[in-house]
Amino acid sequence: MAIPPPPQGPQPPPYGQGAPPPYGWQQPYPYAQQPATTNGLAVTSMVLGILCVLPPLGLVLGLVALSQIKKRGQSGKGMAIAGVTLSSIGTAFVVLALSLGWAARLWGGSPADDDPFGDRRSAFSLVEGDCFDADGGKLEGVTTEVDVVNCDAPHDGEVYGTFLLDDGAYPSDSEVAQLADERCGALAVEYFGDASSIPDNLYEYYFFPDSTAWSQGERTVSCHVGDKTGDKLLGSARDGSGGSGGGGDQGTTGGSTGGSTGGSTGGSTGGSTGGSTGELEGNPGEGAEV
Repeated sequence: MAIPPPPQGPQPPPYGQGAPPPYGWQQPYPYAQQPATTNGLAVTSMVLGILCVLPPLGLVLGLVALSQIKKRGQSGKGMAIAGVTLSSIGTAFVVLALSLGWAARLWGGSPADDDPFGDRRSAFSLVEGDCFDADGGKLEGVTTEVDVVNCDAPHDGEVYGTFLLDDGAYPSDSEVAQLADERCGALAVEYFGDASSIPDNLYEYYFFPDSTAWSQGERTVSCHVGDKTGDKLLGSARDGSGGSGGGGDQGTTGGSTGGSTGGSTGGSTGGSTGGSTGELEGNPGEGAEV
């Protein structure tokens, strides 16, 4: 049998060697990777930490952000760490404030009962039974705030009663002082009971609002006792234990010498008026002993 001659012209390459690509196939372009997104919780945590706003929340958000960044491959790890650090410091300050100032409230009682270092308070807010220290140890002149303390600690005064003045035009200082003498005297009898149980070292004082405080609605007069010699009291005067605690001299008394009764701690009834907003007048009770 005769063998046919080979075909003339160029021959296609064998399969797989330089074969043209299938129809429609193209060389793929290099893959462009998307940039990592920033974790939103990390940003929030850092902002809260810098502003020191809700530090416990900033701490929690920062920890959650670190976990999300690790799982999702997001950016913002540095911001999350900053938020955790700053919020941890803020949280520590909050815990410290709670332990020093509010623990007594959480466990029962008040700082006035349990904290010998006292509770800064407006003299208008004093109530019966409060023991307090006045600025400079003085129970006379003008004062705005006092430190309410435990009566077992040395203190300047003890409140034995309060009452409200009637609304209307501001009365004169002498009228308020006269009314305070009358009302505080009656309250002293109610508070101490038997006069024989009142320590001999006590002297009567009171706080009342000046014209400026009156115009802002203050009407409270508080009646309190202090030591005649200016020494600190120790214990409650109500049960007869309010003896001198020594030290803490009250300094010189303000104003002119008060009435002829009751020793050397008298002072002018008026004191200085027209002071800054919310000031009080602290006046001795016209030289009258409790």
